[in-house]
Amino acid sequence: MRGAMLTIAACVSLAMVACRTHDYRRAAIFVPEMKNQAAAELIAKALDRLPGIQKNKLILDVDRRQVIVVYDSMEVALKNIEFVICEAGFSANDVPARPEAAAALPPEVRAPVAGVGATNLPTAANR
Repeated sequence: MRGAMLTIAACVSLAMVACRTHDYRRAAIFVPEMKNQAAAELIAKALDRLPGIQKNKLILDVDRRQVIVVYDSMEVALKNIEFVICEAGFSANDVPARPEAAAALPPEVRAPVAGVGATNLPTAANR
């Protein structure tokens, strides 16, 4: 009888572990183009439509260019979060920004394009 009770208790314990409905994780995502509050707001807006993210725990650290997110991995994967940021026009960790989205960003948010800028313009000194 005692052996049967222990077996039942073990099965119930295993069943409870197997029926997890949430797996909350915290991740830091490096976003090199998040250089001001306007960029941070665009990223927050993009993440707002993604299920599984705890919006009240979202941290957008402009100084460190990091997005700290708490998410339920049973609903959304970290790669999905990175891709949503990239679709908004920003690089996320090792995933590059979607070029069309980056080009469509407002001027105050847009990152300078490599090789283009005021230093490449001809001046009277280098003509």
